[in-house]
Amino acid sequence: MSRRNFSKLQQRKNMARRGSEQIDGGLPILSGPPRKRPSKEDLRKQTKDMFAAVTEITRIFECKPCRFRFRARQAVDPVEPMLCTRCGRPV
Repeated sequence: MSRRNFSKLQQRKNMARRGSEQIDGGLPILSGPPRKRPSKEDLRKQTKDMFAAVTEITRIFECKPCRFRFRARQAVDPVEPMLCTRCGRPV
């Protein structure tokens, strides 16, 4: 028998690879705290925001009859005309 506990050796290798402990027991070299894994909710929100930024733009509209100016988000390729928020006519 070689008197080696291979599961313990593998455990040490895994801990060293994951960053919680160095193999030689020294201090980690220029490593900060471990990165926090983002939650699925955060990832979904980021994806939604990026998709909205690509497909929508913010524009300033001015209604000619009532001379009302407003800011609205509009799709890059609008399907229908924007309506005035005050009088309801197409801008």
